[in-house]
Amino acid sequence: IDVNPGERDRNVGVGNAIIIDHKNGEYSLLCHFKYNSIRVKIGDIVKQGDFIGLCGNTGNSTQPHIHFNLQNGPLMHKAKALPAQFTKILVNQEEKRNYEPIKGQYVSNA
Repeated sequence: IDVNPGERDRNVGVGNAIIIDHKNGEYSLLCHFKYNSIRVKIGDIVKQGDFIGLCGNTGNSTQPHIHFNLQNGPLMHKAKALPAQFTKILVNQEEKRNYEPIKGQYVSNA
């Protein structure tokens, strides 16, 4: 269930989350989706531009957002993070191409 901004549900950690297997040794972990908004199911094939869910505030989160992590395995606590390159992305409100964001930057769709 979504928590109020400024509150956290530390019992759930990642909140409502999905893992996408890219079939090349890379997995996307996306967390904190709005309660009951995830529209993909296990086994679905997800393509760029597909609707997968709504931004929420579930789990150990203090404000609505979607957490994204690219990793080398499906298990969050065992996988290692990988660099994630985006073909076109806004970083701190500036358009970047073929860019790997770093910690502390604000990113959104270009």
